[in-house]
Amino acid sequence: MTELRSVLSLYPELVTVVARADANIHVLADLTGKKVSVGGPWTGPRITWDLISADLDLAAPAQLTQMRQSETTTALCNGTVDANFFVVGHPSKLVSTWLAACPSNFVAIREPVVDNLISKYPFYARGFIPTDLYHVPDKILSFGPVATLVTSASRDPRMVAAIAKAILTHIAELKMMHPALAELDAEPMIARSLAAPLHPAATAVYKELGLIK
Repeated sequence: MTELRSVLSLYPELVTVVARADANIHVLADLTGKKVSVGGPWTGPRITWDLISADLDLAAPAQLTQMRQSETTTALCNGTVDANFFVVGHPSKLVSTWLAACPSNFVAIREPVVDNLISKYPFYARGFIPTDLYHVPDKILSFGPVATLVTSASRDPRMVAAIAKAILTHIAELKMMHPALAELDAEPMIARSLAAPLHPAATAVYKELGLIK
């Protein structure tokens, strides 16, 4: 997709794994041989799983299950699956539903695993699942892609510039609109894990605002 251009990044969409409490799954390596819902082919969670599974050091492959999101809560609680694997911005209504439906827990990702994956795949970024939003103690280290506003190189530069400037000059208001936007910060938004090169019109705006030289 050679015409793809980034405007700015927003919030991390983090790998989030919730396991049934009696499945005894506390870190990703514990998914060895377990039944895991990872979504259907070409969904974000399944693509992420396929990309990183070789780096998870599982003693035996996980038993992957494909199901719709609406089926995952019942499946987790009745033992059809042991854990649900998701990639999402937080807070997530679906994750809240999993945690409330039956005794369950977040699955941690060890720091060396995160470091290896973000080094290997530069479009991923590290982050912490804000477990306080789910009334769970301790933040959970994770990683994932950063939701990014993209456009085409052929788009009207005036439009791209107007959108970029409107967002960057209203960050304070945006941070109040949704918890997923609460950590917005201008400098990382124009440099963090962008999916494609910046659109030249966006670059011009950021130079005008003094964010880049």
